[in-house]
Amino acid sequence: MEPRNRKLAEEEARKEKEARFRAALKESPSAGGVWLLCGPESYLSREYALRMRRHIIPDPDLAVFDYLRIAGTKRGGVRQDAEEENDSGEEGGALPLAFQIQQACATFPVMNEGKLVELTEIPFDSMSRRDFSQFCDALSEAAESPAVTVLMQCTEDEFPVLSADGKKTKWIEMRDALEKAGVCIVVFDQQEERNLIPWCERHFAAEGMAAERRVILSLIRRCGFSMSALDGEIRKLSRYAASHKRGTVTMEDVESVTAETEFTEDYAIQNAVRNRDPAALLKVSRSARIRREKAVVLSAQIAGIVSEIWRVSRLSEEGKTPAEIASVLRMKEYPVKLDLQAARLYSGGLLEAILNRCAETDVQLKSASVEEYVLLDRLICEFGSAGKGDGQ
Repeated sequence: MEPRNRKLAEEEARKEKEARFRAALKESPSAGGVWLLCGPESYLSREYALRMRRHIIPDPDLAVFDYLRIAGTKRGGVRQDAEEENDSGEEGGALPLAFQIQQACATFPVMNEGKLVELTEIPFDSMSRRDFSQFCDALSEAAESPAVTVLMQCTEDEFPVLSADGKKTKWIEMRDALEKAGVCIVVFDQQEERNLIPWCERHFAAEGMAAERRVILSLIRRCGFSMSALDGEIRKLSRYAASHKRGTVTMEDVESVTAETEFTEDYAIQNAVRNRDPAALLKVSRSARIRREKAVVLSAQIAGIVSEIWRVSRLSEEGKTPAEIASVLRMKEYPVKLDLQAARLYSGGLLEAILNRCAETDVQLKSASVEEYVLLDRLICEFGSAGKGDGQ
């Protein structure tokens, strides 16, 4: 299968699994199943885990009968929550993970239609092959257990299956083995701006506040795409506006109250292009690939910086001073000086050549069947395609 077609198929599979999980929240609590919630957007993992708990155990007072939460240990065993203590008042010792799962799933619900077994802090990285095989066998048995739902949550660090990006690594092998055991792996990816806008609107409304779209856009671009961070900032902004007897959050509120996120990746791209450092750009590319960002976005950022350096260089050649260039391009004088220094590293029409390659890459990213990060890395290699300019 072509890389682009494979990626589209994987994306469709992820969407289908998320849809299955959403549907499970509307089915009978006794439907059962084994679920692993993971991915970059931990807010959604936590939110949907909470919904599953409320779906299966609607009355918190009855959770003691039909809800068991087990936290993992580094030794490949698990322990029950610290609330459950042995006779000596100490936490129970670690037991084999497979045994604990089998034990937890062995009994039927007592006071609810279904029973929920929740696993957290699962030590995937430190499991031996034997422990992992037994773990999968236990999950396979659990998938067949009537009225018992097993729910697992993992952070991107604990289960970085997306980082593998299709390569046959340990994580891909683990993913395949879990799915073979009947586990439905639901990946919650970082949300795009167009999806975050209505989400922010709903959260402001839940706080009794209104906010214009331009205000929400400003909030997202100032604070980043993490839903956990945005949720906290929305609560803070809402309380601030309410304290001033207002029902609307303004642009001034966003600028004065919220904590601006430092987008180090953006600066890394700027610095790498200005220093004509393809190795640094490749590092940024790998990082973006791990986060499953679209290569076309990174390509556009690179093209924008190269274009800026080219325009500054052309105006300088026309005899304009840095202050005049800043005025013409509506920039500050300091970045103009940085661009002029950068232009010295690109000699013999190399800037124009890279700009042309950026345009070609953009077209290919939107139409070609070649894997998108292969195209991006080819573009990055253009930065090392000739000797550095007279600045070196």
